Amino acid sequence: MTRSKPKAVCYHRVSSIGQESGDGFERQRESTRAYAEREGLRIVATYEECYTGTSDLEDRMHFSKLVERVQRGDIDFVLIESSDRLARKLVVSEKLLGVLSEENVSVIACSMGIDLTDDDDPGRVLIRQVLAAMAEWDKSNLVQRLAKARHRIKQTTGKCEGRKLYGEGKGENVVVQRMLQLRDSGASYLKIADVLNSSGSRNSEGNHWKAPTVGKILRRVQANT
Repeated sequence: MTRSKPKAVCYHRVSSIGQESGDGFERQRESTRAYAEREGLRIVATYEECYTGTSDLEDRMHFSKLVERVQRGDIDFVLIESSDRLARKLVVSEKLLGVLSEENVSVIACSMGIDLTDDDDPGRVLIRQVLAAMAEWDKSNLVQRLAKARHRIKQTTGKCEGRKLYGEGKGENVVVQRMLQLRDSGASYLKIADVLNSSGSRNSEGNHWKAPTVGKILRRVQANT
């Protein structure tokens, strides 16, 4: 009789929308898939979410779902790309690992092939904690570098972060110019919104234009000209 493959679930995490739309998830999927194929594991579920690495268990909906899946008792392994994909803060990492350890599953950092839940080997426990501490330090260091970069850009341009104003995005300036033309011809904000909606134009959130939004944009543009 053919022995069934051990079951595994995957956990992939990114910390920003940019990573979510970039290659963050795909890179992690390739890593966990490759490990599963190499070790003869069968992936039965994958959980992915966009949360900062300092978020605790109660803040992570999909990690909570993963734990619920593991609690059914038929999962042998939880696969993650690396220790910092679980968490970038040591205390959070240890807490999440503790939750999974209680369910008697092995959490594997696939990029290094390390069992993060192996508490019988002091050397591996040390490696796990060093990796988590390095991830926490790297995040703190990154935050400092970004803060300095934001300050430098703000000193140079007078603006750095925050949501882009309508008209700064690709193709939006054409719509703003159309608004200005209609306004110059005497059209009301409501009329301008109707014209834009009739032409198929949508605002930055993909919704129909409304008079207050048109007025806000035009007042800002006119104040800066």
